[in-house]
Order: sequence, then C-alpha cells, then structure tokens
Amino acid sequence: MAAEPHQENSLGWQIHQLQERINQGWERLGDRLAESLGNVRDPDLDHSQWPNLTEFIFWSVLGLLSLLLLWTLWRSLSPLFQTWLRNPRSGRSPRLPTPDREVSTAQWGARSRSFAQAGDYYQACIALYLAMLQHLHDRGIAPHQPSRTDGEYLQIIQQLPQPQPYQTLLITHQQLCFSNQPASLQLWEQCQQAYKTMNNEQ
Repeated sequence: MAAEPHQENSLGWQIHQLQERINQGWERLGDRLAESLGNVRDPDLDHSQWPNLTEFIFWSVLGLLSLLLLWTLWRSLSPLFQTWLRNPRSGRSPRLPTPDREVSTAQWGARSRSFAQAGDYYQACIALYLAMLQHLHDRGIAPHQPSRTDGEYLQIIQQLPQPQPYQTLLITHQQLCFSNQPASLQLWEQCQQAYKTMNNEQ
C-alpha cells in the first residue's frame, strides 16, 4: 500500500516559509551589521530573539493590510449600503416625490406618461398616485398633510360618490411600496384608467 504524498503547498506552509525567509534575512542583516561594527558585541543583536521580532512584525503588517482592505471595502460599499437601507427593494429610487402644491394634477399625469414611455412603471404609477393626492387637495377634499397615511385617505374617499378610481391608486401605491408587487405596463394602464376616471368626474 503506497503512502499518500506529503502536501507542502498549503497556505499555512507558505506562511511558515515566508517567516523562515524573513528570519534568514534578519540574521544576514545582523551578521553584516556586526561585521561593519568591528565585531563589537551588542546585547541588542542577539539572534535568538529575532524570530519573535520577525513574527511580531509579520503579523503586524498582515493586520495593517487587513485593516486597510476592510477600510477600502467599507468606503467603496458604503454608498450602496446606505442606498439599500433607505430603499430595501432593488430597482427603485431611494426617495419618493412628495405632493407639491406647485405641481398640478395634469403635470403629474404628464410625468407619469414620461416615466411609462421610459419603461419606469414604478415611478409612472407613483406619479399618478401623487396626481390623485393633488386632485384631492385641489378639490378641498383632503388638503396636503405629510403625516396622512393611505389608510386615512381610504377613509376620506369612502364619502365620495365614486371612490373606485381613488381606491385603485391608493391600493396600487400600498402594494408597490409595502409588498412584493412588481410594477408593470399592465398595472400602470390600470392606474392610468383610474386617473382618467377620476378626472372625468369633475
């Protein structure tokens, strides 16, 4: 039965070999230094302590390089991590636009069509949701309040003669922001139809 070959190429073995080479280099340097000083005995040039010094220097350099690598990774990945924290769902912009009295319902509708033409159905649906909020504000049904939730809007629109288009936009907004509902052309078309119905009831 043949014995298995001894493997001498592991990471630990290579580190050990590197340490041995550094130790030999220190010894040669010490010998040259001793010769240049005229063979003066200096207790600080005791070769028996050099392997410990070499090992300390080796691990210190390795530790510093590891810290440098971690710091570099953190600096390069930090912006991505911050974006992910603000927006855990991929493919979305980190901040949603907020209702603005300066932007009319029609302007939100135009923005929605622009987003849809660009293939960004998520932002296209959100723009229609914001158009609905502006519509409710303009009609005095629900003036802008940043703290108002979709649930509160749902309660308010129940009093309207035709709450269905508002419900479609509110529920779509909730699904897009708080569940795994993907934004699609079909979803945007449903929201677009609700938006048109909402505008026609005036």
